Amino acid sequence: MRLRGVAKKYLEELTNKMIKCMNHTDMNGSLLKWLFTQIFWGCLLSTGILNAQQSQLVRPHIIDIKITQDEVLVRAFVPEGYKQVFVEGKPRFEVGAWVPRAVIYTEGKKGEYEFRLSVSEKIEWLRIRAESEIPVPVTAFFGESDFAGPVAGDENVLFDAMPVATPDREGDLTEGAGGEKREVVESDIWRLEGDRMYFFNQYRGLQIVDLSNVDQPQLMGEMELPAAGEQMYLVDAGHAVLLARNSCSYWSGDAESRLVIVDVSGTEPTEIASIPVEGRIQDSRLVGTALYVTTQVYRHRTESEGAADEEIWEWGSQVVSYDLSHPAFPVQMDSIWVPGYQNVIQATSEFLFVSTQGSLRRDRGRSTLKIIDIGQADGAMTELSEIRPAGRILDKFKINMHGKILRVISELPIRPLQTDLETFDLTNPKRPFKLGTVTLGKNESLHATRFDGDKAYIVTFFRIDPLWVVDLSDPANPTISGELEVPGWSTYIQPLGDQLLSIGIDNVKGWRVSVSLFDVADPAKPGLLSRVPIGTHHSWSEANHDEKAFGWIEEAGLILVPFQSYEESGSMAGVQLIDLNGDTLQKRGVIEHTVAPRRSALKENVILSLSGRSLMSVDATDRDRPELVSELTLSWRVDEVFSIGDHVLQLTKGSQWNGENAALRLGEADRDFQFLTELDLGSTPVVGTAMRGETLFIAQASTTSVPVPVAEGEKQGPGTYSFVMSAVDLSQLPDLQLLSTKEIQLENPVFGSDLQALWISDDHLVWQSSQDNWFWGNDVVFDGPARGIADIGFWPGGFSGSRFLAFDTDSADGLQFLSDFDLAVENVWNFSGGHAVDGKIYIS
Repeated sequence: MRLRGVAKKYLEELTNKMIKCMNHTDMNGSLLKWLFTQIFWGCLLSTGILNAQQSQLVRPHIIDIKITQDEVLVRAFVPEGYKQVFVEGKPRFEVGAWVPRAVIYTEGKKGEYEFRLSVSEKIEWLRIRAESEIPVPVTAFFGESDFAGPVAGDENVLFDAMPVATPDREGDLTEGAGGEKREVVESDIWRLEGDRMYFFNQYRGLQIVDLSNVDQPQLMGEMELPAAGEQMYLVDAGHAVLLARNSCSYWSGDAESRLVIVDVSGTEPTEIASIPVEGRIQDSRLVGTALYVTTQVYRHRTESEGAADEEIWEWGSQVVSYDLSHPAFPVQMDSIWVPGYQNVIQATSEFLFVSTQGSLRRDRGRSTLKIIDIGQADGAMTELSEIRPAGRILDKFKINMHGKILRVISELPIRPLQTDLETFDLTNPKRPFKLGTVTLGKNESLHATRFDGDKAYIVTFFRIDPLWVVDLSDPANPTISGELEVPGWSTYIQPLGDQLLSIGIDNVKGWRVSVSLFDVADPAKPGLLSRVPIGTHHSWSEANHDEKAFGWIEEAGLILVPFQSYEESGSMAGVQLIDLNGDTLQKRGVIEHTVAPRRSALKENVILSLSGRSLMSVDATDRDRPELVSELTLSWRVDEVFSIGDHVLQLTKGSQWNGENAALRLGEADRDFQFLTELDLGSTPVVGTAMRGETLFIAQASTTSVPVPVAEGEKQGPGTYSFVMSAVDLSQLPDLQLLSTKEIQLENPVFGSDLQALWISDDHLVWQSSQDNWFWGNDVVFDGPARGIADIGFWPGGFSGSRFLAFDTDSADGLQFLSDFDLAVENVWNFSGGHAVDGKIYIS
């Protein structure tokens, strides 16, 4: 701390410079003018520091600073009207950014306030910054701020042994510098905590679901933040942290990302603080109450080359730490720049490992692994050293700390490809040194890896999948114990004692997700015990690239795999149930979803299956035939909105492409994320709406493609195309009552997705379709010979017209179809919208 006497020292330095320059024979008038200017401003600085109380009587300012052995006490005066006051610090006056170190909320009251800061080299300079407005009510920042965390688990759990069945926190759990337990946690899209589910839904925002009745979950509250990300942490029972991007300009400023602190202690999640983050968030770890975030940044810097300065742009990872010990008052601690791109991070309670690849030709294909000390519980970081493994580190499972030994697996992108496992001694982390290495997988690409105690399991692939078992009992001499060749490859491995459970790709009959069980009781003779492919020919799963989607529920012997596939009947999405009994995997039933499922878990013998659209409660007593108990809608597509008093009516038009039904949903204007009433309109897409009084008229039309002729002389086969008109009563809200429906079959389809409603009288409604339509056709092949098919190629077609369908809306028998008229005019390819006047429609 150098606040005392800084002005005096500054003036002494300037005076000495002036004396030296005056003794210089080449001193000119411009230099002398510059020196006097510097001394003038130095005097002003001195006056400002030594007389701060006199010059800033009506502005927030520091009164005094006291330094004890453990902390820095800052006493500041805050005038009336300022609600949020920060103490910001930096290591040097001339360089670096001002970083918030403490914050208080004054409710706009005048007075003297005290800040307590930890002693650090990062705060040699301090300043006060105050704001008169804050984004949430002041009362949101008061009340209980310390909450009991979850009970700590086994402190001997290895940091890379993370759970995959549910998003419960596990991982590295060792003692920090102060002796406290600090566990390493990774972010996820959801958390199950007691009778609550927290879900950062990219379609909506943060949602809290009540699971007290697991058969009928209820949406408690939602904080809207759509399309801003989906990774989150639950810091304690009352606070969540969202890792958000600012692509929709939710917050002012130039920051690309944000940490959003949310109060989740009640039923309605509420944002209470946010911190701008430079760059796009790539990865993060929560260690105890310290959060470490890496972002990808493209920045410019000035590099001196002789007499000239050169502007250089470079990619890099910005590693920033935050103290979340008081989540409502987050404090940014330290920032470290790591040059390079494609960052991969891993953490223990003592070290943060950050791997990047350089942009220069000599650095391509080889990673640099930076070792950072994160042993301080408040998030303070210190750079220790860096190592250069043989190749590139592909993911977090390639980095492992075991005692004082760092193990790294990398792929060398040389010809031929190869994989190296290297060991390093970190007894002195400032000077790590290499112990040993083993090379394997020549001419094969590197895939899944997993460390388990003194063993490493490595999967490489070229035409078959070798599973390698590596003995690490002697870190200086790692050796290959055994090898197993099987088709396909694994993307994630879960050690289970003498067995390995994995998910990967089976490429024997197409490209399918597969779950495999391996026997590794004898490391010299690993064997494949069982394998279950998912899907018929082509399938894929989020769990192939994010292991948190892979559900392994050990106590139930149940594996839950989200997947999508192409089947003979069309595309499908669901969760595959697989039993693990001893040495056998058995494929059971499927929980079907309309969109891709993301996560699954077992709670009170009920499977909770989550997608961005809904949360399903499923009874899997009979695992071959899982039965849907209930489905809680979490998001839905909205194509049209009607404001009706205190209500909002939302229309989903539906789609024949993904099987989504059309629907009406009614919600309160101030709580539109929850609907009071839902009316299913069936599978035919909505193509037009018309509001008249307290009745909503809806037009729906089938969009089946026009058949293409296969040869000259062949006629287009007859087709029927459904057109549906409905009337919905809105006079008894929140009830939605279907008054009448009329369905007709047409020889030709009605094209267009936004038909115009024309009232030619009080009781007669005409739907107008006026749209250009272009399509591409191809040969249609039938069983048996077809003349001239070789002469028919890939050809375009198109047409345009204006179609009118008339309905009587006041018939005693409900809606009645009157007529269908197609305005066909030669050589005319475009029509305007119609205008109804005195029973006639005018169109150009």
